[in-house]
Amino acid sequence: MQQYQQIINLSDSSANIKAETPRINSKISALKDKIRKNNFPIISNLNDDSYTKEIHSYAKKLEKFKHIIILGTGGSSLTGRSLVRTGKKSKRDKIIFLDNVDPQTFVDELESVDVNKCHFIVISKSGKTLETISQLLACFEMLENDAKILSENFTIITDPLDSTLIRIAKEKNITCLNHEKDIGGRFSIFTNVGLLPSAITEMDIEAIRKGAKKVAHDFLKSENSEPEKGALLHIGLMKKGIACNALMPYIDRLESFAVWYRQLWAETLGKNGKGTTPIKAMGTIDQHSQLQLYLDGPKDKFFTLITFDSAKRGQNLANTKDKDFSYLNNKTIGDVLDAEFKATKQALINNNCPVREIRLQNLDEEALGALAMHFILETIIVAEILDVNPFDQPAVEEVKIIAKKLLLES
Repeated sequence: MQQYQQIINLSDSSANIKAETPRINSKISALKDKIRKNNFPIISNLNDDSYTKEIHSYAKKLEKFKHIIILGTGGSSLTGRSLVRTGKKSKRDKIIFLDNVDPQTFVDELESVDVNKCHFIVISKSGKTLETISQLLACFEMLENDAKILSENFTIITDPLDSTLIRIAKEKNITCLNHEKDIGGRFSIFTNVGLLPSAITEMDIEAIRKGAKKVAHDFLKSENSEPEKGALLHIGLMKKGIACNALMPYIDRLESFAVWYRQLWAETLGKNGKGTTPIKAMGTIDQHSQLQLYLDGPKDKFFTLITFDSAKRGQNLANTKDKDFSYLNNKTIGDVLDAEFKATKQALINNNCPVREIRLQNLDEEALGALAMHFILETIIVAEILDVNPFDQPAVEEVKIIAKKLLLES
């Protein structure tokens, strides 16, 4: 069963790239060949059906801990968060993601739990991320550097190469799990970085990978797959001057997913003066905070609205005799969400804003995996067409160098 449907509601933008069609087709063909030859770890990793066994085994070892604290930033945090936040609330509340170094938030979160009954999963591909190392050292201090607690209550996920985290792990006798060496943070959603937190919260991680694998398979066998259609749409709109890419889910559980997507798009494409600016919005709340700009401001944005079949779902509304709201009689709260979604979509169309709809049957693990792989492939295809390296983020290094210099001088 197809996990999602992509509905494009705008005039054909392919005319903007018609002259480049041979070059674009060649780029897409080369990408497919690379994937078929297993030279594309993001996808070839999905072919290992035994991969999740080790993840389940390790998650089981952590069942005795009351809370799991994830220390990491960027993709090291956002991938796991984007999956976990779609799960059952009773399960997902076991995990706390600490992905910043705001001192008040750090203290507030850790003071809200018994840190001696927590397990800390420290994630950094390089093993030398400033924020993550700082978080880890702060936790050591909070736990008074107790050797037994540090050894039993910490796990590190990092490259197996020599790094600060590897050295700390050896010194403190902390278990290390290998970060997939050829898969960067924002793309690590289908590895232990994204799946271990998901397994801890009892999500079906095999179904996540199954959904992703199906989308990848469809991309390889089809001449007009959904990720390919989406990528060409983006390229055509860029040629027309579209400068912003707004993702607006009408599903609360996808809020963290939208934050991850913002990183995926920005870090993958924003190089050499290329790319478009990703915007994270949420329906219906941002109808009351951003929609004015979208409808009546600069026409420089492309909108992707994500929804599911919410009509007739959810709590029934009590009938009312109030003349202004009697139209809500015999409706559910899901009917309201459905109407708001359709109204926003139509208003965008009426105001000549390019918009597409991605409709899910349900937001289960397989659909989530499919959606994530759709956006990964769509983004990488755009990168290939724009002639940018999708897997690096060189400009970020400047901030790291300046921050280190400031700390040395302070």
